[in-house]
Amino acid sequence: MESGNVREGLWPVQKRTNKVQYFLEHHNGFFYILTNAPLKDTETAVEGYYLARCRAEKSLMDKWQVVALPGPDCTFQDMDIFHEHLVLFLQKDGLPLFCSIDLPVQIDFQEPKELGDFAPWFFPIPSNLCSILPGPNNDFMSSTFRLVVSSPVIPDLTVDYDMRKKTFTIVDQEEVTGLCSSIYTVGQSNVSSIQQNLQLIEDSQSWSDLSKLLSCERVQVVSHDGVSIPLVILYSREAHIHGESPGILYGYGAYGEDLDKSWCSDRLSLLARGWVLAFADVRYSLMPVVFFQLTGLHFPIIIQYFPTHLTTYCSMRNCAFSFDELDY
Repeated sequence: MESGNVREGLWPVQKRTNKVQYFLEHHNGFFYILTNAPLKDTETAVEGYYLARCRAEKSLMDKWQVVALPGPDCTFQDMDIFHEHLVLFLQKDGLPLFCSIDLPVQIDFQEPKELGDFAPWFFPIPSNLCSILPGPNNDFMSSTFRLVVSSPVIPDLTVDYDMRKKTFTIVDQEEVTGLCSSIYTVGQSNVSSIQQNLQLIEDSQSWSDLSKLLSCERVQVVSHDGVSIPLVILYSREAHIHGESPGILYGYGAYGEDLDKSWCSDRLSLLARGWVLAFADVRYSLMPVVFFQLTGLHFPIIIQYFPTHLTTYCSMRNCAFSFDELDY
C-alpha cells in the first residue's frame, strides 16, 4: 500500500502460486525479494530461495529481476535490510553464516549472478560449529548488525559487526561460574590456534570458550537410506572414558528447523559425569525436506567414534509428534 494514497488500497505482489513463497523488504524505491519462485528465461536451477527485486510501483510489481543466486552447497534462509547494506542469513554445507552486501545493488547484467559476485563480507565467527541468532537490529540507518553467537563450548557471545568498516566488537559474553579461570579464558595468547576459523581478530578483543575442557566435533553419519547426516558430538576431555561412557542422541525432525546446538549450561552436569552428547540434524535448514528417522541411523558408525555401551545409550527425539527411545 502506498502511504500517500491509502484509498487505492493494497497492491497484490503476485498471484498466489502453489508452493511459492516470497518475503519483501523495501529499499529506496525497490522491493528486495527472497523467493523460491521458478526462474524464468534461464536454464539455471535453484533449490530453495534466491534474491530478486522489483520497482515499488503498482504497474511493475510483477516484473521481478533476479539479483543473486546462492551458489553451490549454499541456501538463503532470511534477510534484513538497512540504508547501506543488505544482510543475508544463509547456510553453506549445512553450517550457518551471515554476510552483508553493499546497497544499492547495480544490476547491469543479462544472466543471474551468484552471491560471490557481489563481494559479500562474511561475518567472522569463532568456530564453524556456532549457532547464530540476530539481535534487535531495528535501526534502518545503522551500519552495525548485532548477533548472538554460541556453540556447545562457547557461552553466548554478543557481537556487533560494523558492515561499513568490516570490523567487529565483542559486546558481552555469558559468564559460567565454578570453572577454573585459567582454563576458561581465551585471550590473545591463544588466538593463533583458532585464527583460521576466526579470520579476523581485533587486538583488544578476547572471548571465552571451554575447548580445553570439552571436545566438540562435527562428523557425517550415514542414515538407513544412504543419506549423510551431520552429527555434532560433545564430551568432557577429562570425564569421558573411551568405550564405557553413556551417551544421549538428540534428534530433531520437524518443520525444517535446525537442532539447537547453542550453549546450554544445563549440559555441564551430564558432561562432568562422563556422558557423550550427540546432536543429529536429521532434517535441517530450508533445503529440500526429507524426513530421516532416528531409528535409521547406522549406530556402528557412531560407536566407531565414541564406542559407548549400547545398554547405556538412549535418545531424545524433539519433534511435533513423539518422544521415544531409539530403536536399534
